[in-house]
Amino acid sequence: MSWQTTILARYITILQSRSGSGARVTLRALEADIDGEPGVGYILRPGFLPPPLSFKKEEIHALVVGAQWVSRRQVAKSIIDLARVRQSLREQRKMRVVYDEDEAPMERTLWPIMLGFIENQRFIAGWCELTADFRLFRTDRIVKSTS
Repeated sequence: MSWQTTILARYITILQSRSGSGARVTLRALEADIDGEPGVGYILRPGFLPPPLSFKKEEIHALVVGAQWVSRRQVAKSIIDLARVRQSLREQRKMRVVYDEDEAPMERTLWPIMLGFIENQRFIAGWCELTADFRLFRTDRIVKSTS
């Protein structure tokens, strides 16, 4: 089972426990191609685009302030091509990286799900096949990357 399927199944299970089959009904109402059943798992087929987001004035203000704050941050240098990371995110493709953790470089295969910042560090959040768990990877510790 892919990590996307696992996440979707957990999400639907949580929503079902709160609202019956509300998540499936909502996704199908949005014309999402979803297969599965409770206790077995769910698959959200490729091609689903969620509807556009709508924000309140306060939320737009928070997004602008956050974007301005991020633009002023000094980010640690990294050799990873962020355009390739974003492409892997969009296309739901795994990346092979050499990750230098505690001066012990290791090859890892990760399925990126988010690119983000924490303080002055850029991170890739994703599923690590080596540890079979979700992890945060500091981009300045990635010494080699292929997709």
